[in-house]
Amino acid sequence: MTTTIQTNKRILDFAYNFKEIVKKEKWVSRYDIESDSLSLTVSKLPNDARIKYFDNEVAFYFTKNNNIKGIFIEYFKSNFIKHHKELKGLLKDTKQKEKTDTLIELKKTEMNEVIPEIEETIQESLAENIQFQQNNN
Repeated sequence: MTTTIQTNKRILDFAYNFKEIVKKEKWVSRYDIESDSLSLTVSKLPNDARIKYFDNEVAFYFTKNNNIKGIFIEYFKSNFIKHHKELKGLLKDTKQKEKTDTLIELKKTEMNEVIPEIEETIQESLAENIQFQQNNN
């Protein structure tokens, strides 16, 4: 298999097994106030992990072997949540922490509630990107 096909297969596998991967690998979620970004990653990202954008809002952390070790969502509060209103309550408990911290680790219980929504968003975005690419060929 070529690298592109392998990478695409990993992305598809990831998108449709997101909940299980996050739970099994005990990913942590952090909200960065300064950059307004949310990341869900393995507890310690490998040194070779690099961000590769999947669409305008969502990026994956890939290792040099094209293993996905996390996701990164830009403009989380100011844009992503506006388009995905079901996630609105996710950052409600961070107000107090925002006064002293710029990087806030979110509670697993809160994230467990929204992980299915994020998984669905990744899947929908994947479907849209595939459709867009097919229409442009």
